[in-house]
Amino acid sequence: MYIHEGLYNSLNDRLYKENSNINRLTVYPHTSTGKVIYSPSTKNIQDKTWVILKCDENIIAYYKWFLSKKGVKVDSLLWGSHISIIRGGVWDKISDDNLAEWKYNDEETIEFRYGDLVTNGTHWWLEVESVNLENMRNHLGLKPHPDFGFHISIGKISKFK
Repeated sequence: MYIHEGLYNSLNDRLYKENSNINRLTVYPHTSTGKVIYSPSTKNIQDKTWVILKCDENIIAYYKWFLSKKGVKVDSLLWGSHISIIRGGVWDKISDDNLAEWKYNDEETIEFRYGDLVTNGTHWWLEVESVNLENMRNHLGLKPHPDFGFHISIGKISKFK
């Protein structure tokens, strides 16, 4: 039996069954803003092929606290609280014409909505909805949603308790 199987099943059952209606305000009841960061860096690590939306650190701090009260410890994230807008793996899908627009909205503040906690049993995250992020990807010649959808990662279950 997986260590967090009971918690995983109860949270996912509640989230997917209760949020199956089309009312987006119910699915994504929380609103926040973040700052667009091209080529994010931290601790001598920089990736010029990524774009993130830097979010309020209190968002993930709250959910990490909540998980810890349920006995789940998650590791910290490299870039802290953020939404991945463009991951490095899609760099080669951006045409030269669109690359000319790279950094067109660097440090712009963008609003987004987010929902409740979701897990696959190992990773924990918050699903995110933002027309502005979709438009940004379109502007750079990419499909409106990244492969994993917009989300704020909370963390991966820690190997160390």
